[in-house]
Amino acid sequence: MKTKIAEKGLFITIFWLPLINIVMYIGLLISFFSSLKKIKLSEKKNALDWAIIIFTAVVFVSTLTSVNKLLSIYGFIAFCAYPIAYFVFSRNVTEENIFKIIKLIVLSLAVVILIAVMQILIPASFLHENKKFFDLLGWDTDYSKWKSVKFVSTLGSPNVLGSYLVLVLPIIGCFLLQNPSLKTGIIFILGALCLFFTFSRSALVGFFAAMVWISVISKKKLFLLLTMILLMPLVFVPKFSSRLKTIVHHSDDIFGRFPAWQLSLNIVHRYPITGSGVNTFHIMIPDTEKENFCHAHNVFLQLGAETGIFGLTSFCVLILLFAKFVWKVYNKSIASRQSHVATQQGLSFQWIVLGIISATFGFLINNLGDCPFIRGQMGVFFFSLIGIIKGLDGFIGGNGR
Repeated sequence: MKTKIAEKGLFITIFWLPLINIVMYIGLLISFFSSLKKIKLSEKKNALDWAIIIFTAVVFVSTLTSVNKLLSIYGFIAFCAYPIAYFVFSRNVTEENIFKIIKLIVLSLAVVILIAVMQILIPASFLHENKKFFDLLGWDTDYSKWKSVKFVSTLGSPNVLGSYLVLVLPIIGCFLLQNPSLKTGIIFILGALCLFFTFSRSALVGFFAAMVWISVISKKKLFLLLTMILLMPLVFVPKFSSRLKTIVHHSDDIFGRFPAWQLSLNIVHRYPITGSGVNTFHIMIPDTEKENFCHAHNVFLQLGAETGIFGLTSFCVLILLFAKFVWKVYNKSIASRQSHVATQQGLSFQWIVLGIISATFGFLINNLGDCPFIRGQMGVFFFSLIGIIKGLDGFIGGNGR
């Protein structure tokens, strides 16, 4: 019975993740408390498990040495959703539910796209009159963003929406390659169009990197051609091309990256070992810069500033171990025979793993020029995907559960 409840918690988490924060966290907690019997301290852990445990411990230590312990305690409580997402998904993903999880990702993306379209159509007066309702959903209260050219949908920021699309589009792209479908194809193309209209430069670079990775690894030249066609507006449409060109230039009009990076390095210099404390970056910046940015615009510099060399090193080790682990799982998925369940669904574990490899790779590229990792939804999604890979390793190749 508890296993079924935990599974339903997964479904709630993955579907509502981009839509309503509070529902996502409720789903995660339902799955966590229903999985407590599965999480045994005495059970054997692999290197990836230990990397996540150590990273969490280092973040906790940064809370103890923080320049503002109250802010850091709050930040650490929010951060705990990340390792919880990993352990919950790693223990509850099965042959039977993995395909439903992928389909729920597709469905929730369709809802995000629909609301992005509504952003153009909904009158500003309606948004203002129902402000309390939208606040309850956890959507951004700055409704001026809704009426701008940039899409924000349910994520409250064009950069966060762009990062979400970087995480889901490669997975859906691989889903489409394995099981061609007109509906899925339309959702994928509309999702790519939404990404363009976020005007998020780092997200566009991350998306391009993920798509090229899929094309190279899968040796699907047609998919590479489709990617190039999708990216043509970035070259030939002036509004897109002029925006993309600014990625290599210092820009004072919005989110100047270089001052943020320099400030991050200054904080690392002042607090080199354990950082200034998780969730304190925004109070460390000068008042004159607070209107320009509230984070480091680079996940590695953000972690270095807030959790010090220990935090940055443990995160880098985690990423390297995940890269090694996911590549092992991918090779296993190629070598193993397709399961009966997968055959019935018309899908392949190989394509699911490739989609997640590409999504996480694109997301990390995205986080070199931005820092959506620190946003709850994106961090939970990233660690959920790592957990899914760990769960897949449990039954790919006939290991069973």
